[in-house]
Amino acid sequence: MASGTAMRFLTAYWSIQPNSTHILTGTERMKQRPIKVLVDSLRTLGADIEYMEKEGYPPLNIKWKRHSKRGYGYYASPMSVRNMFRHY
Repeated sequence: MASGTAMRFLTAYWSIQPNSTHILTGTERMKQRPIKVLVDSLRTLGADIEYMEKEGYPPLNIKWKRHSKRGYGYYASPMSVRNMFRHY
């Protein structure tokens, strides 16, 4: 895989697929692109994601984990990330 957009989408998508385990990897260049902010956010919501090589970078081992019965969690993102999505 060479697309950062696909890497991020599939990381989130596969973290909520019941009874599944996925290894998500990419090209050598993709393995140099950070994904820690997304993984930390998904972990806060209950995802079971492990880095297979370098901390903060693909490839990832993504395992389904039963989430709480209360439904979706809440994640307060760091200000630096929130500012990327400001609407004027």
